[in-house]
Amino acid sequence: MSPLEETGARIQFQAQDGVSQILSRMTGEVGNFRGAIAGLSSFMKSPAGLIAVGGLAASAVISIGLAAVRTGVQLADTAEQLERLARASGSTVQEVQVAKQVLEDAGGNAESMAAALSFMNRQIAAGNPLLQRLGIDTRDAFAAVLELGKAFASSDDAATKNLIAIKLLGRGEKELVADVEALATGYAETRSEMEKTGALITDDMLPGLRDLDEASDRLGRNWKAFMINMQA
Repeated sequence: MSPLEETGARIQFQAQDGVSQILSRMTGEVGNFRGAIAGLSSFMKSPAGLIAVGGLAASAVISIGLAAVRTGVQLADTAEQLERLARASGSTVQEVQVAKQVLEDAGGNAESMAAALSFMNRQIAAGNPLLQRLGIDTRDAFAAVLELGKAFASSDDAATKNLIAIKLLGRGEKELVADVEALATGYAETRSEMEKTGALITDDMLPGLRDLDEASDRLGRNWKAFMINMQA
């Protein structure tokens, strides 16, 4: 074998070995991926969960890194977004999830509401006297926004509502006022419906969803490395 042939053979062996190592890591990540899914026992008990998880497991086996990563992380991505919004607003994941659903149904903006909740948190901490004048004495920002929304819904004075929104929520646009009203009037019913159908992400589901998100992220990275090596 000539030096050129030896070099070519060595490069081919190294490439194959690199691909084999990546495939081995991917196999492990598929196991982690499926294990994380299996850990979501609460969600799996619901009809929607059985369909989603069943589809994810099949996709993970049949099409590693494609349908599994694309479809399998949807629930985990949702949980990740909800946790981010919850941290930003000082609310619980469940409160944010229900609020997001209410606002989506009403054509509102969940991101803007998170910012408004954060602003309300600061007003409560600062002891804004406007809260007391409105009869809002809770120390919980989400509960305070619900109370404020009920007050807004009972008034036709748009100018006053906008002014109050500026002082307590940081902005006074009519869209935000409408979102607060929609949240106050629709929150209880929407939460009840989501609890009954099993659509509400509970605290005991969050660790499994974080594991699922992390495992699928690693799987996606290994798949990308595998494809790069295959093309080399």
